[in-house]
Amino acid sequence: MKKKILYLFIILTSIFMMNRVSATEITKAGDNVVHEGDYSSLRIVAGNKVDNKAKNDGLSVMAAQDLVLEGVSSYGFYAGKNITFNETIEKDLFLAGLNITFGSDSIINRDAYIAGNSVKLNTTVKRDLRIGASTVDLSNAKIGGDAYVDAEKIIVSENTIIEGTLDYPENIVIVDLEKANITNVKMHAVEVIDEESIYDTLSSSIISFVAQYILLVLVLLLIPFVKEKLEKTNLEASSIFKNIGIGFTLLIMVPILSVFAVLTTILLPVGLIALVLYVIAVYLSYLFVSYIVGYLISKKVFNRDNLYLNAFIGLLVCKFVSLIPGIGGLVIFLSLLFGIGNYMNFINKK
Repeated sequence: MKKKILYLFIILTSIFMMNRVSATEITKAGDNVVHEGDYSSLRIVAGNKVDNKAKNDGLSVMAAQDLVLEGVSSYGFYAGKNITFNETIEKDLFLAGLNITFGSDSIINRDAYIAGNSVKLNTTVKRDLRIGASTVDLSNAKIGGDAYVDAEKIIVSENTIIEGTLDYPENIVIVDLEKANITNVKMHAVEVIDEESIYDTLSSSIISFVAQYILLVLVLLLIPFVKEKLEKTNLEASSIFKNIGIGFTLLIMVPILSVFAVLTTILLPVGLIALVLYVIAVYLSYLFVSYIVGYLISKKVFNRDNLYLNAFIGLLVCKFVSLIPGIGGLVIFLSLLFGIGNYMNFINKK
């Protein structure tokens, strides 16, 4: 039940955001947008209706009430009310919407993560599929790896091919499952959570959110230099991957060196201070990345630049992302690495 509420929440949030997209330019924005051309960078496109025909050797982020995808992207992050998918994704796909239809010409060359209400998957996913929806139609799907499906209704046929394991809830019955070409089938238990547990979880999440918001705002108000540096963060693909690499190195090496320092008499104080600063820096890195996200959305979508609004939107978006089953933890971890690596930019004088 908790997962169903979460998937519905993601969908409603997507629709909420779609209804508030203005004609302010991001990469491209407007009521009816046709996105074409060849790119190799981060592309952000939003509108009431978006038709993507572009080829992008990078990350494509798009949101619309009606989203038609007919291009090529390395990575795709898409959200909308009605999504028609005829695109080629060279690597991984992240998709959330209300009604999602994959055409037979579409293909995902690695993994796909999908949240929706009604999903019709007439496509090939070469590796793993993770999907949560009310209805999932796999009658013409070909999955090269495992398929983890959380749905109230799953449709398969003799054309369904899953080369790995189909993992689905134990409380549903799949008609014609024996006719499908599936290597292995397993069922997972349905988690049942009472209202009191949901209330406690929600309360703790709200308290945590408020505490993070207050801390982030205070840091940026007391240290304006940090705010200026965050707003000038380079978000080109090469810079993002570079910061993630630096962040991973620092995440591993700093505690190791600090522990070695603690074990020596002379460097004991230095090691202890380094460990404390390390914990603070790691925690703040998440907040700083949240602010960057909020700053980007506020300025580009809402045409406003307000510290309080930036912090609120950024933390809210990151909170939503962290709740997405399967990918939320990974995205937040990569964001954490990026935030740690981005500290190196604070050293630059520019």
